[in-house]
Amino acid sequence: MARGKAISVKIPTQRVIAGLEASLAKLEMDYATQEQKEAQYQVLYKAWQKDLADFAIANFTKAENIRTNFRHWNKNLNIDFDITVVEGQFQQSLKRISRQSISTLIVSRKRKCLTQFVSSR
Repeated sequence: MARGKAISVKIPTQRVIAGLEASLAKLEMDYATQEQKEAQYQVLYKAWQKDLADFAIANFTKAENIRTNFRHWNKNLNIDFDITVVEGQFQQSLKRISRQSISTLIVSRKRKCLTQFVSSR
């Protein structure tokens, strides 16, 4: 496979513009609803933590490698333990619904680039 050769692909300009506009619209919609989705994620995450704690308490008799630590200065008892589980006994983790990396700078840059691209055609 030669690396020096250029590949020429002919795609109608209007199709490219339409695709870019659709991607930008989706990005802007995701950014606009980011706070709502983050709040929804936090509610789901708290519920997941509670379910996980309930599962651990119910299965404490199966615990292995129990570790305790008592801090005298603040009267805090910390107990760690491991429970071996079969996959599917509980939801392993949650995925974030919205992207945290979306920023107004990225959206405005893409809008500027798209505007320049459209006006040059």
